[in-house]
Amino acid sequence: MVIPLSVILFKLVGCIVCAKFLTKGVQEITSIGNHHTTLSSTGKPWILLVYRVCMFLVTFAVQYIQLTYRSLRALRYFTVWNWIAIIIYFFLGSISSIQHQLMPAAGKEEKRHKTTTIVDRLLVSLFHAILPMTLFIDVVTWTILTPMLVNVPDPERALHWRTVMYSPISYMQHGGNAIIMFGEFLLNTIPNSNSWSHGVVALWSILFGIWSLIFFSFTGQAIYPFLDMSKKTGHPVWVAYLGLSLMGLGSSYLVQRIIRFKHQYLNRRISHKID
Repeated sequence: MVIPLSVILFKLVGCIVCAKFLTKGVQEITSIGNHHTTLSSTGKPWILLVYRVCMFLVTFAVQYIQLTYRSLRALRYFTVWNWIAIIIYFFLGSISSIQHQLMPAAGKEEKRHKTTTIVDRLLVSLFHAILPMTLFIDVVTWTILTPMLVNVPDPERALHWRTVMYSPISYMQHGGNAIIMFGEFLLNTIPNSNSWSHGVVALWSILFGIWSLIFFSFTGQAIYPFLDMSKKTGHPVWVAYLGLSLMGLGSSYLVQRIIRFKHQYLNRRISHKID
């Protein structure tokens, strides 16, 4: 299938915007302390460790069940991409937290003055990409995607999508994901990172966008109905891409403001305790 030129140009513009955000945000990601990925806002890092280990087991189990009892076709969807990213995040986070707990007291203090490792930067980048995209996925799923799928003219397909969307796995990946990531947000001390966050969100979206174009080119099918380039609608398909991109960046801006507010609150609380 032929991909419209407008969609290709839109993707190229997205790549340029993404590169600008990442270039501008390099200083943000390199200035993050080595301790930010393992300390907890509760003052007790072991609580963050337990949470991360538990969430890794839960998210891994959900993904295993989905791929075992449904099919590998689930891997085509952005929801599953983001869910797998959550699994990776909690796996790496668990390892970092375990290493921190096993470290002697002198080593923990020394860690505060070390530069971040590749794993630390990956953890921070994943956190800043996953958290806003989780919000984005849940909003789009329940306000746009689900109504489209369960109201298709074909009764059999409508029943199929009702079974899929209104199921425990779907509720976990389109609702439970937000609860899981919100818990991580409350417990960790990862600071806000404006440009870098917007850059990794854009990069994450672009990677899936490239995959969706490849999938469409070889199968002639759109992964999501609102991105179907084979059907004539009342608006150009790039308008749908633009709308989703703005929603994604809007989610990123909102999340960064919330993270900043949390750290301002924590800093005030610490100041009051010192006083």
